[in-house]
Amino acid sequence: MNKKELSQTLSHRLGITCKESQQYLDTLCEVLSEEFQKGNSICLQNFGLFSCRQQPGRPGRNPRTGVPAIYRPVPSSSSSRARG
Repeated sequence: MNKKELSQTLSHRLGITCKESQQYLDTLCEVLSEEFQKGNSICLQNFGLFSCRQQPGRPGRNPRTGVPAIYRPVPSSSSSRARG
């Protein structure tokens, strides 16, 4: 299911327009994004725990030339099923 399909399902179940359900989804995504940028995790009971963290840089090697290199730090996300 993509965002558009989710928006349509929400609009049918809640009895609102697709435009309103899209605004709700956009707001939810903004709130989640802001919390992840602050370094917070989000736990939705009976649904899941979502978190975002910075994965440190790591040593590596260019496979084509064999020259050692340091890979840059990258953001990483994880999710798990919440209990309770």
